[in-house]
Amino acid sequence: MGNIQLGFKWCIVSGQMKEIKRKTRCFMQISTHLSETKKILKTMLPLGTSFDLLTRDLLFGKTEAFFFGIDGFVKDDIMFYILNRLQKTELPLQNIQNLSEWIQAQIPYIEVSENKNINETIQMVLSGMSALLIDGFDTAILLDTRTYPVRGVGEPDMEKVARGPRDGFVETIVLNTALVRRRIRDPRLTFEMFQIGSQSKTDIALGYIGNIVDQKLLAQIRNQLNAIDVHALNMGAKSLEELLIRKVWYNPLPQVRYTERPDVAAAHLLEGYILLFIDTTPEVIILPTTFFQFTQSAEDYYQNPAVGNYLRFVRFAAIFASLLLTPTWLMLTEAGISWSPFFTVHEKIAVPLVLQIILLELGLDLFRYVSSHAPSNLSGSLGLIGGLIIGDVAVQIGWITQEVMFYTAITALTTFAASALDFTYAIRIFRFVLIVCTGLFHIWGYILGIIYIVLTIITTPTIGGKKYTWPLYPFDKSAFLSLVFRQAVPKIQDKNYGQLQNRYNKHSNH
Repeated sequence: MGNIQLGFKWCIVSGQMKEIKRKTRCFMQISTHLSETKKILKTMLPLGTSFDLLTRDLLFGKTEAFFFGIDGFVKDDIMFYILNRLQKTELPLQNIQNLSEWIQAQIPYIEVSENKNINETIQMVLSGMSALLIDGFDTAILLDTRTYPVRGVGEPDMEKVARGPRDGFVETIVLNTALVRRRIRDPRLTFEMFQIGSQSKTDIALGYIGNIVDQKLLAQIRNQLNAIDVHALNMGAKSLEELLIRKVWYNPLPQVRYTERPDVAAAHLLEGYILLFIDTTPEVIILPTTFFQFTQSAEDYYQNPAVGNYLRFVRFAAIFASLLLTPTWLMLTEAGISWSPFFTVHEKIAVPLVLQIILLELGLDLFRYVSSHAPSNLSGSLGLIGGLIIGDVAVQIGWITQEVMFYTAITALTTFAASALDFTYAIRIFRFVLIVCTGLFHIWGYILGIIYIVLTIITTPTIGGKKYTWPLYPFDKSAFLSLVFRQAVPKIQDKNYGQLQNRYNKHSNH
């Protein structure tokens, strides 16, 4: 991105600093006089006011120097070693002809860079680096001695597997890219860095494997990232998603896939997908995304093919049951089909069936919400015991029949078959719409609800104009069979990396 910055920037205009709101190349040269540079820094940073901005006046021999950084980001032991070494310098620094050569000789640290732009220097310091200014030189020495507060690498709660690695992404972007590179040692694996947000300046890493990625889609995403002009990514990955992909309020389907597992992210890279890493967010975005990606699970590939196929079919059945079981039972019951014990209401009560189901659906969502936000020592009792007690009382006093309670409980169980949380919420909303339509218009409402769901899935936009319903539409036999059946590793490895994504691109372009 060079020194292109977004949002409010300080620039020299007619000899004065002014704040400019536009996308501009802003370059403010560091002065060779240290005192002048310090005056500019004090106008641009709350030095002396904000307690976490560290500053230190230093002497290297007889030459004045100035250090500034962020408390909590600076590794104290490394900076002590570097500054202690430099303070023992006896050579007058003004006699140095080449600052780069002096840095190579005097600073035995790997991550060192130089910058003449005071705006970029401040930006790097706010990102965690340390800056060293020396009187007589118009260049800042940037030392990447940063360290971030970070939690331990642990298994994600939403994507647990019985067998496989227990590591997961954390809130630090460098650790997340390292977890992926540990699994893929391809020299063409690339992570491009962007910064988004004129105030937050959030680091974004664009990950891909150069020889198998769709270059047109890569260029489009790169251009979209460069074109984003916002103050901050308030909600991290979710804010970035909504800036990249067009949203409509009535469509609950997720248009990107998130994962907190490095092995899942690595597998998608090897298939030609693109990843977006967002700093402070413990998950990555996978692009492009299809509807059927949300039916997959890493658990299938950590079991043998027979067990993996069994688990996959159970998950498919559970997803369909979560969407259709309760509305279908309601439609058949309202239509008077009583020849089967599965569709018979043995006890009639005054409350309409559709109202009973709606009350239970809302009650279950309330219990999920409360239990997820309650303290851990109370969440279990709130979700399970509370639901059983209230449900039993509702049956006894005649608000809800046992059949409605039974089918709603099965639906609630099958809802958690999909590992993607946003996909389960979309299924819930679709089911709720289908229940309301069926309750109001019976069989015709059921049919209209199904049509609405199908049309919503077909017309859901994705990034780059890719097809959301691939490989079912447009149909790709090989990819569809790979989706339905868990194949053995030798058969998967016989295919070239990126072949799946290349077929996807081919069909989507047509």
